[in-house]
Amino acid sequence: MPTYDTPGHVCLKLRTAGGVVELESVDSTQTQVELEPLRDDEVTLEAIREASVGVRPTGAGHEVYVELPKRRGFLGRGPKLAIRIRCPQGADVDCGSSSADLSATGSFGAVAMKTASGDVAVDECGELQVASASGDVHARHVRGRAVLNTASGDVRVETAAGPVSANAVSGDVHLGEARDSVAVTTVSGDQTLEAVSGSDVRLQSVSGDVLVGVAPGLRVWIDAASISGSMSSDLAMGESEPPVGGPSVEIRAKTVSGDVRVSRSTRAAGLAGA
Repeated sequence: MPTYDTPGHVCLKLRTAGGVVELESVDSTQTQVELEPLRDDEVTLEAIREASVGVRPTGAGHEVYVELPKRRGFLGRGPKLAIRIRCPQGADVDCGSSSADLSATGSFGAVAMKTASGDVAVDECGELQVASASGDVHARHVRGRAVLNTASGDVRVETAAGPVSANAVSGDVHLGEARDSVAVTTVSGDQTLEAVSGSDVRLQSVSGDVLVGVAPGLRVWIDAASISGSMSSDLAMGESEPPVGGPSVEIRAKTVSGDVRVSRSTRAAGLAGA
């Protein structure tokens, strides 16, 4: 297990095919890297033998890299292995994979993941960017901007302190607390926003249902339209009038056949920028 001294800011640059990437941030100035085969075949063992693992100094700290060669074995199967890394808190992550799952436990900086079918699970990060075809995305807390794109995977962010942009085809999008602006587009996937408190919420879907909960204490301006779906609001008339002073949120929701519902959330969310 290589261990590197990595004082200053750390960036993890990871390139792999299948398997898992498990990251843990700890209170340390060292970074440990471990590669473990998850399948006992020659293509996996050869990939580990030929892996490029090391550290490069950068202006602000260090880049730790793990790059696995592209290999194909019996019936076209690629290598399957685990990359396990313990790194300093606040490390950035730049990960590219075809099917590996990524899990990041602890606190990280900017996390970027490009994958075809791998799932992404992040505990806490500064920014989050995910591009996936069918993988699910789950983040507990994102302090900054979140840009999430997937085709059939589901997206779930428990707390988003910064702006959120999410696009899905058949996957569902679920936001717990959304404290800044939100823009969500789906085709058949449902959209659920438990508690919004940012000033601008824009939601579009073809056949997916849209449910928006507005945090307590905010006035609401609603522009909602659906061709064949139902539309409803649980807010009192005065609550949904055009905002005049004080904290407010503007909701624009449009669907073709999906239902749209706006309600007052029972879950208090922090205000934008909090």
